[in-house]
Amino acid sequence: MYKHMEEMTLNTWPALETVLRKGWIVRYADGYTKRANSVSPLYGTGLFDADEVEELIRVCESCYRQRGLDTVFKLTPFVVPDNLDRLLDEKGYRVVDESSVRLLHLDNVPKPAVAAKRQEALNDEWLYNMARLNRLSDKNMKITRQMLGRSTLPKGFFTLYEEDIPVACGLGVIQDEYVCLYDIVTDAGYRRRGFGEQLVLNILDWGKSIGAHYSLLQVVQQNEAAVHLYDKLGYIEIYKYWYRAKPNRT
Repeated sequence: MYKHMEEMTLNTWPALETVLRKGWIVRYADGYTKRANSVSPLYGTGLFDADEVEELIRVCESCYRQRGLDTVFKLTPFVVPDNLDRLLDEKGYRVVDESSVRLLHLDNVPKPAVAAKRQEALNDEWLYNMARLNRLSDKNMKITRQMLGRSTLPKGFFTLYEEDIPVACGLGVIQDEYVCLYDIVTDAGYRRRGFGEQLVLNILDWGKSIGAHYSLLQVVQQNEAAVHLYDKLGYIEIYKYWYRAKPNRT
């Protein structure tokens, strides 16, 4: 039912390179974020024989090894074949970053009480603030610029200030009737003061203003503060996913 949501998350958080291998979507972004550096086995005939699956896994491992990356699979309720999680477990892939995909209808979302600064195009100001708050390396900040710069989907880059100090920032990306949230972060010294909530409300209000009716996000379940915020705003879990990862050794 929600398989198209996975397609949307692939579109709204782009990789630097995407390769299709018999229905498996293999993505690379120089190692920045598992979302953009993992295999999404969404398609295929559903009739893979055991040898074919083994070969596909080996090919994926080889591709990531050549790039100096660990091999990571994103496991959702929609994987093909449906026993892939068990097969990867048997091969020593460990579960990491169990996550929740959440959906919110925007009809009754309140207006923000505090206005955030919105920029329609990626620029140094937003990128620097996001990287500082997320403690990104220069390399990963550069990769973020490349990834987001390639996307043609409508985007809003938001920063919330407290007395001229940037205390929270985030990204909204529009596809169809959905505004998808990414890189929502609040300065560690300003948390539990409602800045994260106001930031998200600004993004949702902008999304509504240009035709969005829903909001979609993905949150790591161990991020208790983020889960609490999204619960408070009324986001409903529609499915879970997790990653299976294994280091590549040359």
